[in-house]
Amino acid sequence: MNVQILSPRRPLARVKAKSVRVPGALGAMEILPGHAPLVSEMDIGYLRVGKTADSRSLRFFVVGGYVEVHGNDVTVLANIAETPEEIDKKRAEDARRRAEERLAKKEAHTDMNRAQAALLRALARLQFVDTIAKEKDS
Repeated sequence: MNVQILSPRRPLARVKAKSVRVPGALGAMEILPGHAPLVSEMDIGYLRVGKTADSRSLRFFVVGGYVEVHGNDVTVLANIAETPEEIDKKRAEDARRRAEERLAKKEAHTDMNRAQAALLRALARLQFVDTIAKEKDS
C-alpha cells in the first residue's frame, strides 16, 4: 500500500507498507491491502505503519484528523503528529500535572473542556512513550 502521513506542520512519511493501524474515533482499526474505501475520523493515540519496504515499522503519536483509504492508497491527515523522538516525557508529565491542577481548582475562569482535552493529550503521550519503551525492550 502507498501510505502518506501528513500534518499541518509537515509531511511525516510517504512509504510503501503492508499495514496501517490508526486510532479511529470509534476504536483502533487496522488497514490492510485491499481494504474497502473509507474516510474516518481519528482520535488521540498511537498510529503504526507496519512493515515498510525496508522491513521497519513507523510509529507516530496523533491527535485527531482523518484517514482516507482508496484502493491501495492510505492518507492520514493528522491535526497533530509526532514521532517518538519528538516527545519530551518530562514536558508531557508537566502538562498532565498542570491540567490536573486546573481541573481540581474548578475556578470560574477555567475552561474545563480545554483542561480536560489537555489532560487526555498528556496522558495519551505518556502512554505512547511507555509503549514505545516496552517495544524497544522486547
